[in-house]
Amino acid sequence: MASGWPVASYVFPGHRADRQTVRAVLANVRRRFTVQRVVWVCDRGMVSAQVLQALRDGGDRYIVGLQRRRNPTAQAVLAAARQHGGGQPLPDGGRAVDVSLPPDGARYIVVHSPERRAFERAMRRQDMRRCRDALRTLQAAVAAGRLKTPEKIGARAGAILRAYRGSRYFTWRLTPDGQFQFALDRTTLRAGRRVEGTYLLHTTDRTLDAG
Repeated sequence: MASGWPVASYVFPGHRADRQTVRAVLANVRRRFTVQRVVWVCDRGMVSAQVLQALRDGGDRYIVGLQRRRNPTAQAVLAAARQHGGGQPLPDGGRAVDVSLPPDGARYIVVHSPERRAFERAMRRQDMRRCRDALRTLQAAVAAGRLKTPEKIGARAGAILRAYRGSRYFTWRLTPDGQFQFALDRTTLRAGRRVEGTYLLHTTDRTLDAG
């Protein structure tokens, strides 16, 4: 940006993963502009080991978002932030917690946003309600004999879970007599609730303020 205007933008062919565009942009920016201190900001969809290595190879710093679910590093960062407590207050009523993880002391910032938490909580409750209703409909169809083969039942259950991110909330099984049952997955649900309203950032810049 220069005086609020972007100095460069890029358009790529459709159906191309975001992370596959980063190295081309890095090379183009470095070729076109005389830059000194650069901090790249990338969202979660752009981050991969190859992308981070390309950023480091250029001697640049970065701030990148981390995937929160099914990510051991993210879980370790959240645990460290809970132990740390406090944090820096933010204007929206949230807070930012600056933590480092051994062995290399990598810097992570956990941002707690009340507004984001309210949004994600509302979306989760909506998804859970819709998923539960769809699973009950499937359960009734199986009980009535309208759907009998395990393959078709499993395909229908999988489609429902994908449509409403239901694997975060529910498990299902077929009983020995062919009936469909589902239940709340409390362990996965609790893990998901712990990350609601949080942004997880990883940065190689030690000079930036956490807020």
